[in-house]
Amino acid sequence: MIAKDQLRAFVERIERLDEEKKAIADDIKDVYGEAKAMGYDTKVLRQLIRLRKQEPHERQEQQAILDVYMNALGMLPLFEHAEAAPQVKTVDEHIAELKAAAIGSVEDDAPAKAAREKPSPKSTKSTKPKAPRAAAPVDEYVLP
Repeated sequence: MIAKDQLRAFVERIERLDEEKKAIADDIKDVYGEAKAMGYDTKVLRQLIRLRKQEPHERQEQQAILDVYMNALGMLPLFEHAEAAPQVKTVDEHIAELKAAAIGSVEDDAPAKAAREKPSPKSTKSTKPKAPRAAAPVDEYVLP
């Protein structure tokens, strides 16, 4: 036999908490509205909130994988000048950085280190935007 009073107490507590949850959701919606009125992009704010909930190593891993996928799809941005382009890391470099962050030490790989430290060449011949490098097929990438 079910204890009516106990069951009623559980139901009432759940209903009260649900009302509080709705009130908090309305408060959050109001804060996003205020931010939007001040000129902030609410989609970006939501993304920031989601990222702040993650551990730093999870964010780094997610960003590294996103970079790999974007590179594989040829979605790297074009830059007017070669010196303005960021240094693009290889998949192996991303994986090595993730492993180093996970174990707290950096592997001593001279060729990869030299490639990362190599300055971008400055060209005075042309100021035309350079075409993006062709991305390797996705099946060539090995993810951790």
